[in-house]
Amino acid sequence: WDRDFAVKNTDEIYKIFIAKRTGKTTTLERKGDQWLMDGKYPARMTAINSLMDVFRGVRMQSVPPKAAVKNIVDNLATKGIKVELYDKSNDLIKAFYIGGTTNDERGTYMILDGAERPYITELSMMEGAFRVRFDMEDDDWRDKTVFDEKVENIDFVSIDYPKQKIKSFKMERKGAEFTVEPFYEITQSI
Repeated sequence: WDRDFAVKNTDEIYKIFIAKRTGKTTTLERKGDQWLMDGKYPARMTAINSLMDVFRGVRMQSVPPKAAVKNIVDNLATKGIKVELYDKSNDLIKAFYIGGTTNDERGTYMILDGAERPYITELSMMEGAFRVRFDMEDDDWRDKTVFDEKVENIDFVSIDYPKQKIKSFKMERKGAEFTVEPFYEITQSI
């Protein structure tokens, strides 16, 4: 049981709780078709999908040598990232700690919550460490969308750079196509 890190059906995951040893925590929750960070901000879907890739594909690569286990456990205790996964009913699916990387940076140390032995893990679809996918701060988790509007609803857009007039432009829908023209009449069309 202590080698079973993967969650085969990530559709069951509705909440991801991530806690760093610094005291910083992040909660990602699925609300309908959207994920929210800490209950208020839309989460960046590329970050969520990256985590789901780890949950689906993580597997044990090898058992670390006995001589290294104490250092690995010490590192997990001081610098490990705790991850808890919950289902729709808020029941715990799985909890584990993610540690540092192996010297060759091809594996990541992990231990399941309640287990006694850490393992070197890997992702089935890549070679390399994946701790960085969990080691992010607030803005890294947040969606970067500035304007959330469907293209089919846009008829006109203009960008005005007052100090760089030749780079200003306007874009207008004409049927199914868009035309791009200079914003200022003094600028030559391209």
